[in-house]
Amino acid sequence: DGEEEGRYRLDKDRTVEINGGTNTLRIEDGSARMETARCPDQICVRHKAISRNGENIICLPYKIVVSIEEGEDTDVDAGVKEMRGKEYSYRDI
Repeated sequence: DGEEEGRYRLDKDRTVEINGGTNTLRIEDGSARMETARCPDQICVRHKAISRNGENIICLPYKIVVSIEEGEDTDVDAGVKEMRGKEYSYRDI
């Protein structure tokens, strides 16, 4: 537990199944939200979409944390530094 399970850029829309399908994360329009969850309380599903560095969505019943983290720099080429966009990651807690 506590290991990162995935990392995805926020600039590409996609749906990600987490934890064997207990939760579904939707990345869309530069933000991430928990679209579905099998947990009884649905707090993570009702949580607002996140897009800023340091924001989190937590699903306690399934021990999932979705966090927004700034991406790292890419390689420098010809004196031009291209910054990667924000990413989200999730891990079991």
